[in-house]
Amino acid sequence: MLQGCFTSVDKLPFCSNCGIPVDATQKFCPNCGQRLSPVPASPPQPIQPVAPQITPSAPQQGYAPIPPSASVVPSVVYGERIVSIVPNLKKPKSFGRWDTYNLVVTDRRCVFAFLTADMLNRAIKEANERGKSEGKGFMDRWGDQMSASLEYWRRYESMDPEAILMENRENFIIELSAVKKAYVDHKRRSGQKNSPDYWEVTIETRSDKYKFESDSDPGSEVSRGFGGRV
Repeated sequence: MLQGCFTSVDKLPFCSNCGIPVDATQKFCPNCGQRLSPVPASPPQPIQPVAPQITPSAPQQGYAPIPPSASVVPSVVYGERIVSIVPNLKKPKSFGRWDTYNLVVTDRRCVFAFLTADMLNRAIKEANERGKSEGKGFMDRWGDQMSASLEYWRRYESMDPEAILMENRENFIIELSAVKKAYVDHKRRSGQKNSPDYWEVTIETRSDKYKFESDSDPGSEVSRGFGGRV
């Protein structure tokens, strides 16, 4: 490279006086006579990486910032709390079949959690495996499996209501403000002398009436959940 010359992208030298291309071996510009003296080439300077500048955005008004490591718990954020759980409510279907729901009543709404066969089987399997790891015998493990089946609802005691709602696509809610009345009737099936008693739970809203059956008296939990609406 020559002093007073520039180098283009294709590395051709130019005269700094008149700008015409020149040969690297020439000592004078053939056009204007400018002296072209060689200079030692300097090594290329390393490019220093530039860290991107990130400006944190301000939190939206009305929402508290949540640390990245914290789990989002809607009931805590919005102040929703569980008031009562009415377990193992049966929704009669045809041919003596039924669907089972666990009713979770909060201070804002009623969450109906549908209990599937897969959920029950998983809970029973977990109880059996846990019993084996604890060295329990067959009868003790069988008792644990029965408890896991009948008391599946207990896991909802420590769950967030929104997580309960999202657990199954068959789950649904009724806003507590829409409930006009909730009550329990003690009944016996007609035409069956030796049939066990059952309790019918009715929840009336402004536009509908929901009926469920229970094998045990759920009156205290219904009263706790619905208060003055009972």
